[in-house]
Amino acid sequence: MGWKLLAVLATLAALGPAPARAAARAPRVQVWDVPGGTAASAARDGWRAVAIKGAARHHFAGGVALENKRLLVICAPGAAALTISTKTAPRPARAELVVLGPDSTAEPLKAVRVAKVDANGAVIRFTAGAAEAEIALGAGRVFVEFRPGRGAATLEVRAETQYALIPDFFGDDLLFDPGECRDEGAYVPSENFLLGLGGGGRHILMYVWPRGEQRVHLLPGGGSGARRFSAVRAKLDGKAFYVALLEGQGLWHGEPLSKVPLDKDVPLTWTPPFPARWRTDIVKTAAADLTKGARIESWDVGSKRRKAWHEVLKHRIWPSWVDKSGKAFLYLAKDAGPYAVAVTYPMDRARKGGSTPASVYTLVDIVRDTLGVEPCEYILDVEGLKKRSSGGGRKMHFYYACGSYNTIQREVSKARRGKAINKKYVAELAEDGCVFMETVHARVEEYRAWAGKVEAACREAAGASPKLKPLAERALAIAGGIARYHAKQLPAWKTPAEWRRLNAELLALVRDEPDGFVSKVNAMHTKFVRMAQAGDTTATRCRMVAKQLRQEVAMAAGQDAQAIAFAEKIRGLCREILRNKHYKEGN
Repeated sequence: MGWKLLAVLATLAALGPAPARAAARAPRVQVWDVPGGTAASAARDGWRAVAIKGAARHHFAGGVALENKRLLVICAPGAAALTISTKTAPRPARAELVVLGPDSTAEPLKAVRVAKVDANGAVIRFTAGAAEAEIALGAGRVFVEFRPGRGAATLEVRAETQYALIPDFFGDDLLFDPGECRDEGAYVPSENFLLGLGGGGRHILMYVWPRGEQRVHLLPGGGSGARRFSAVRAKLDGKAFYVALLEGQGLWHGEPLSKVPLDKDVPLTWTPPFPARWRTDIVKTAAADLTKGARIESWDVGSKRRKAWHEVLKHRIWPSWVDKSGKAFLYLAKDAGPYAVAVTYPMDRARKGGSTPASVYTLVDIVRDTLGVEPCEYILDVEGLKKRSSGGGRKMHFYYACGSYNTIQREVSKARRGKAINKKYVAELAEDGCVFMETVHARVEEYRAWAGKVEAACREAAGASPKLKPLAERALAIAGGIARYHAKQLPAWKTPAEWRRLNAELLALVRDEPDGFVSKVNAMHTKFVRMAQAGDTTATRCRMVAKQLRQEVAMAAGQDAQAIAFAEKIRGLCREILRNKHYKEGN
């Protein structure tokens, strides 16, 4: 996945009318003096533009507004919240930033002034109760930076969203549905970013924070049938917290799946509004068979309908794609359901099939623009996303064992036509097959050792706290799948030593060419292919277990501090084992 991961996360429609009384050549960030009581006025009655040079010394009659080409920020004394919104019509994305006091109540804004302004952006400084903070808006940015000062320990960003989503570059995403969320809310794993999907497909809010001791929670709101996430609450540790607002038609899409026909191509009413690397999260119901995959499966949207090979599920139709005409489709396998919803969003810039417009932002660029290139590379773990060589340090003719043994079979069959066999080539292919399966064995052994660490952590947690026991036992049961699948497949897979012994028998047949040796090689070919398939299946199963565990502990942790700490530990172990996957581990 290299550093082509960098780009920009949303589409923005045409900008609204020019600001009232703005100069012909407006600054890149305009500062406004907003009279009291008119902060929400669409007509901007009484707003006065403030020159950049004098903004830091200007005495504001009311509140302060900052504006660039994309966002409007308003900070008014006496208000309970600082507001940010996109400058798009007719339904701009909007959020309120509230600094909470020790008892979680909103403190009114006071002492609002401009601390800094130049050609690159502006900063508002304010107080809220005993807390001090700043909000910064840069030129051309789609996000604001909240800078907590003395006493600013908790920030609540209030915005209604239909789903919350945490992209996962190593496993499957986490998609939170407010209808399934407990009343006290849901903990957000410390992945450094979170998406809020709202506006019926028009709005994306993105929250980004640097590595640290922050704790982020989702808060649900609304009654049954209209339940939404109402806010994101962040307990800060003195570091900045970023909020991006994005608006555009069809920016994301949610497709209910309860009535969608299975094992059929299903056209969607939604089409991607721009070229990008789109990703679809397919969410299954609680009744789904999780041996066929995680409850939430993440798939890059393909460029055409195609079949795909999965070592466990075998031949499958890729579940999400867009054809040449721009039409989007889903294909849901009947044996892997039942399904609840599919959510599609722009993950990254397009790699092929058309470039993503410069005006459009994807998830990765916002992480880069907020945190910087080096922290972004660390957080996304670009090195960990690289696959390991399937042959270790050996240069291989094929990157999979079946390719080696299929070619050996074809080469040996020449003898039936009176042609000479290239025995040197056969020996090289046989060694390739052995080396490949040794790397698969080594990778599975890594998973088995990892499972031992997870099981030890689960048993320790279950014994230490009765409250943790249900979650720990659930994680223990999932991690136990490694041992179960290994024991099931090993008789067919064989050990590396047995592979070597069978390979020697094969090479002896080719060397000596006894009567009927071609038929014997064909029989051995069948055995080798079955052994290789057993190994491939084991490696894929191991990855499926780790991905499922990483997902399940996050969804089940709730708000309990001990459960959150346990979930973070298990998720960290999962992330480590999922890095640098073997080619045969699958998606």
